[in-house]
Amino acid sequence: MKKRNKVIMIILLILCAFSSLFYLEYKRKSKVFIKKEISMLVSLDGDNGKKELMESAIEEFNKGSEEYYIKPSFALSDSHAILKLIYSKSVNMQYHIVSMGAEQLHTLRNLDLVKELDEYLLEDFDIRFLNSIDPIFMAHTSDNGNIYSVPYIRNSQVIFYDESRIQLEDNISFEELMELSEKNPVLFPSGQVFTDLVVYEEPYSTDENSSKYRSVTVNLPYKVEMINKIKERHANGSFVFYRENGVLSLEPFLKREIPIIAANSYYMDKINTRASFPIGTAVLKINEDKSFPLQGSNLYMLRQNSKEEYDSIWRVITELLKISIKNGEQQGGIPLIKNSDSKNHIAEYPYNSFSSMAVSQNSKVELLVETVINNIMQNGEDAEESIKELQDKINSVIEGEWE
Repeated sequence: MKKRNKVIMIILLILCAFSSLFYLEYKRKSKVFIKKEISMLVSLDGDNGKKELMESAIEEFNKGSEEYYIKPSFALSDSHAILKLIYSKSVNMQYHIVSMGAEQLHTLRNLDLVKELDEYLLEDFDIRFLNSIDPIFMAHTSDNGNIYSVPYIRNSQVIFYDESRIQLEDNISFEELMELSEKNPVLFPSGQVFTDLVVYEEPYSTDENSSKYRSVTVNLPYKVEMINKIKERHANGSFVFYRENGVLSLEPFLKREIPIIAANSYYMDKINTRASFPIGTAVLKINEDKSFPLQGSNLYMLRQNSKEEYDSIWRVITELLKISIKNGEQQGGIPLIKNSDSKNHIAEYPYNSFSSMAVSQNSKVELLVETVINNIMQNGEDAEESIKELQDKINSVIEGEWE
């Protein structure tokens, strides 16, 4: 009898052990279903290639987080993202985080879509963290003394070239690139990059209250001359435009049909791994003193109904920021925190030589500029007259928003 009871006891213990293991495995596998979902809207800034970069960061977050799960949605441009935010608000569809250009802060503030981040930043990171980020990366993050976004990704325009055919210095100005295109065809992006080139101004001010911040001057003789020169080069096939659309955009360069391409630095790894020839790189500069305006995006916390929601969203933003700081340079980005051990000459480029990621523009100005430039390049419209009309339209937009 005792022996029988002992066997029964052993069987019961084994069953209990298996039940515990089964429960733990069930709990582990079902964890993804009990995570709190955070909805994130991501602007691709006109480049579908950015989608893969963002999906990689979100996937890393989702695998590592036990509390939260990011559900991403994508918009082709900042303008499209803003329209989606306005629509979602009208139908009570909730987004929690938006990733888009820092220059959209004024528009987002006007629409009362974003929450200030000061208390969270200073509580979790303190002032030393903010001081460790170069001031140029913090441009357009604040308004009326409050911080509304954090820099997330920063990239630069890079000149990639076939080293077996040509040799370049580590830095090349846009004027030098134009001269180079006379003998060596160049692939150049036609979207946001071209827009930044046209509206770029010096000197640049990060003071939101300055009149400089409120103006965009495109009707200048040297800009008209530059556009005409580009138009001429484009017509004879030496300056070829392409729409940034992931790796497919790079095919003419990778197939060695064109020896030089201007592309975002986050394509660096893809170009290096896919090219069958030696690749050289150079930082693209506006002029001798300043690099091309930085590109990238900031993270904004969208307005919610409770502090509990804000706390959850901030924890997600914090982890995304850590992932960006960890992976930024590996993905061809400019490190948010200065890295003295950097082996990438693009990342080492003097920070005080970087131009701001955007001039004082907004989504309406961007659309106006892109439309007019496209008409000049593709439809043969007169540059001088078109730029003059463009300036009048930009002035109306700026005055309307700041009145």
